Amino acid sequence: MSKKQTIQIGDCILDSNVVSKLLDQFAHRIYVDKYQEQLSSLLQQDRGVTRTGLTLDEFFRVNVGSGKIFAGYSGPCKDANIKAQEDSIGHLAKDLNDVVGGIVHGATMWAFIKEAHLSAVRNNMLSIGVMPWQGVIDLLAVKGQLGADFPKMDYLAISGESYEDHANLFAQKLDYLTLLGGRAGALAEANSAKRYSKPVITLVLDNEQDLAFQNFQGGSWYTRNPEEAAKFVRYNLTPNQRLFNGKHVSVHDFDKMTIDKIRLTFLGNSGRKTDLHRHRQILDQLLMGISPAVSQKVEGVSGGTYLGGVQAFYDSCGFMHINRSGIMSRKGIGYKLADVDHLIAYGPEWGSESDVTKRMSDVAVVLGGGGQTEAEVEMLAIHGGRAGVGVPIIVIDDPIVGNWSSKRSFQHPNVHYFGSGELSLAASYLNDTIQRISCERSDVFR
Repeated sequence: MSKKQTIQIGDCILDSNVVSKLLDQFAHRIYVDKYQEQLSSLLQQDRGVTRTGLTLDEFFRVNVGSGKIFAGYSGPCKDANIKAQEDSIGHLAKDLNDVVGGIVHGATMWAFIKEAHLSAVRNNMLSIGVMPWQGVIDLLAVKGQLGADFPKMDYLAISGESYEDHANLFAQKLDYLTLLGGRAGALAEANSAKRYSKPVITLVLDNEQDLAFQNFQGGSWYTRNPEEAAKFVRYNLTPNQRLFNGKHVSVHDFDKMTIDKIRLTFLGNSGRKTDLHRHRQILDQLLMGISPAVSQKVEGVSGGTYLGGVQAFYDSCGFMHINRSGIMSRKGIGYKLADVDHLIAYGPEWGSESDVTKRMSDVAVVLGGGGQTEAEVEMLAIHGGRAGVGVPIIVIDDPIVGNWSSKRSFQHPNVHYFGSGELSLAASYLNDTIQRISCERSDVFR
């Protein structure tokens, strides 16, 4: 038998006609990185507009139309809770039917891969398989278990020899990845997605000790709740809303990562009618007063949603190259998330996050807000900070922004009121405070 009639996969030598029939059974169109001559019978079949089999160059032309995105799945195929995988993937596909237009998976039809494919079919999405040539062996093993009426994938791309080799192609095709756990293959796919700046949602269904969970670092969102994962995608990853490129971290990890930082907390308006231009004028002047010698030690902290004064604060921090971290209730996932480096979602109800904000603050700036802001100022002034003895607070009273501070109804040694005509004084006080905290930290760690 000539080389043109055989295909070698690892130690296995397969008849090219067997491989052609197998691939034709599983996909409407096939894209391959080699063996075009051996698969010529498959590649030359006329299927309407184009051929069944094409090169990988053509694979990148596959799209899901305007305004929709590709969702990817990686996870365990062995020792997995398939029912939990099926329920979660089905829930995500149904909830995101108007957002996701195609599902990218590993093609071999084991466990979660089969469920991802079928959920695409049920919800009228494109089913796109990406696998290495080793996957052909797995398809041969499983084909007899699926039945004659098993629906085909819309597209199947084959690249690389063994698992992990296909990870780059896999990651390039999707817009975000949902990681369900798994071992080396899933870990390679997650790391590749990260390299291509594709958001990774860590969805823990069963075994949090899976190799992929334990070794993958840098996911955008971590949750045990498929509904929460769907909200994150809908409100933050669609083409016209994509803003959050940071990392969702636990309270413990945030504390550890910013332990040497001076956490500057912002409190104020979070409504959509906020005068953003006026907020930026004031906040820019305040933050520009921070000495370059200590500005890189500052971590800007506020809410997690991109609204009102919070939006202006993060924009000002970004302008000054100050790191940003958002702390919010998990209910905030249903809103557009702020452009922050770290996001801490804590507690089930609005206000649940207040205790975290209280403990994580070193100094605070207040602009705008009403009764709730005043209550938060009182909390921070009396009980805020790492030692729980209160933090210094700068309150700006501006007639255009308008807030409770014009009454100056709450008086405390830690609260310092400034009118908007005294911004140079406020900026100087903020800088002196940050410098003092920095010196005190240096003395402690010396």
